[in-house]
Amino acid sequence: MGADRVVVAGGGIAGLGSALALARCGRQVVVLERDRLPYQGSAEEAFAGERPGATQMHQTHGFLARIVVLMRERFPDLLAALLDAGCSTISGTAALGDPLPGDEDLSILIVRRSTFEWVLRRAVADEPGVELRSVAGVAGLLGRETPDGSRKVVDGVKLEGGGEVRGDVVVAATGRRGEVPGWLAPLGVSVPETVRPSGLMYLTRWYRSTDPVAMPLGPKAGGDLGYLKFLVVPGDGATVSATIAISAEDRELRRVLSDPERFDHACRALPGPDEWFSTLDLEPIGGVRPMGGLINRIRTFTDADGAPIVSNFHAVGDAHTCTNPLYGRGCSLAMVQAVLLPTPWTRTTTSPRPLRPTRRRAPNRWPPGTTTRSSSTARGPTPRRARRSTRATGTG
Repeated sequence: MGADRVVVAGGGIAGLGSALALARCGRQVVVLERDRLPYQGSAEEAFAGERPGATQMHQTHGFLARIVVLMRERFPDLLAALLDAGCSTISGTAALGDPLPGDEDLSILIVRRSTFEWVLRRAVADEPGVELRSVAGVAGLLGRETPDGSRKVVDGVKLEGGGEVRGDVVVAATGRRGEVPGWLAPLGVSVPETVRPSGLMYLTRWYRSTDPVAMPLGPKAGGDLGYLKFLVVPGDGATVSATIAISAEDRELRRVLSDPERFDHACRALPGPDEWFSTLDLEPIGGVRPMGGLINRIRTFTDADGAPIVSNFHAVGDAHTCTNPLYGRGCSLAMVQAVLLPTPWTRTTTSPRPLRPTRRRAPNRWPPGTTTRSSSTARGPTPRRARRSTRATGTG
């Protein structure tokens, strides 16, 4: 099936990555973004901007090895542009002993989410086959039945405020809060989904080091105290983000940590972040930013036989799969899905090669956000009161 014109709903990392991959395979792409996106001439202007539709923009983000390898092999110019913009990479194996083959595939990208998206948007805008529209929210889908009535086919979108945009394929990159099931329901298509709350909420504050030469101390510093989890991550532009994750039900702790001075005091007292705050002269950038509603979710777009439940429609990024953001997988997953989109329409494969096996053995204890153990890390922090009770009975 051909796909001469693709409509992408959403102009975040998933949508822009999809547009870039599709355009470089010869497709004409229209990207529709609900938010107003004013011209931003620098990474700092991008960081200062607000995105009502992407409240996670100013939260801590992890750009792990998977996305670095993908860009190196699929979009080397994008990786080069990020490095030219002041981003950098840090080895993820520096503390694991002597170098081994495959270590070059385990580098972490040091970049703010706002800078990554700003550089990616510029790359997409330079593609001759892409049209970027802002203040163009999608309200629903245009669709029809196949002649034999066996399947629904999507062939465009309805815009908020009226109007339509037709396309051979529609890609939903609308993020965690996007109404994908609601768009497909009027066509008679039901999208099964499995949801598991993370039990977490985030509190994040950004800082800038007055001595960039001293940056960075390492790729991150994190830990888990049971009733809270914490993470400090460097960014480009001599910035540092500190995030404290607490139980979504712990209103008392949220109230305390929402106070900027108390948040800073907590960071100075936590093992790991204390080194950053004592070694670097960090100046706060703004206040404490909360983020809640963090879930694990996967949606299914195929039937029991593996056939698509609707034709000419795809979901990528959080519109397809949400993971606990503490693991830092979201951006990497979105870009992997993006480069897979053109596969059915090109003779040469567009899927990234699998990472080569590494000879590294994972240490017994990893900071939260890298472990895959089925523990309280995946379910959210243990309430402080319950934690104290567990210790008292000697069962923890």
